[in-house]
Amino acid sequence: MCLIALAHHAVPDIRLAVLANRDEFHARPTAPADFWPDHPHVLAGRDLEAGGTWMGVTRSGRFAALTNYAEIRADAPKSRGTLVADFLTTGTGASEFLRGIRGEDYAGFNLVLFDGETLVCATNDGSAPRALGTGAHAISNTSIDADWPKMRDTRALLARAVETGINRKYEQLFLEMRDTQEAADRDLPTGDAPLELRRRTSSRFVLGEDYGTRSTTLILIGAARIDFEERSFGPMGQAGTRQRFTLTL
Repeated sequence: MCLIALAHHAVPDIRLAVLANRDEFHARPTAPADFWPDHPHVLAGRDLEAGGTWMGVTRSGRFAALTNYAEIRADAPKSRGTLVADFLTTGTGASEFLRGIRGEDYAGFNLVLFDGETLVCATNDGSAPRALGTGAHAISNTSIDADWPKMRDTRALLARAVETGINRKYEQLFLEMRDTQEAADRDLPTGDAPLELRRRTSSRFVLGEDYGTRSTTLILIGAARIDFEERSFGPMGQAGTRQRFTLTL
């Protein structure tokens, strides 16, 4: 149950702010965020099983991220993570890139793309891509229109931080993203998953021995620089590596 909050042109000096938790099986091999040797302009983690990534930026200020959309289809011939990698390794505009995607080639996804100006979200549930306007947005593993508590609360958290000076709130934001408070049963996602699993994955930070939150990432794309920090976690939230980068645009 990944979670991504975005603030798009919410204040003059930040074009895009991103605050995200990545949830995944702890056994899935992953490389922490770094510049890719085969594409040195790309800064992202890497899925060592399928070769793609879930989130990243480029030295020119492009951004892409992905969440699974489990309700659409279980499997497909291509890995969803290659969508993020393909966008970051090319110079194609966001809207043009989306026109070249065959949604049926992938299991269910929400894909967020920022080409430096335009921020768009697309899914392969049959609906049209959406431009995300000025302000705060949140995406998880369902429709962008969903009103899950952790989506609503994290969107508000990022909006407040941006408006009041996010550069002074790094540690507070990382602390808030470790919130393990579960939603009330009446607010849980619907679906075929067992009730206990839906409860456990309703929190911002998901604890588990086999599956849980693997990393928290904060990205600020300004007019002149990019600040990127990723903190990784092991089973039951055990702290792992910290990767922090500053890129000059």
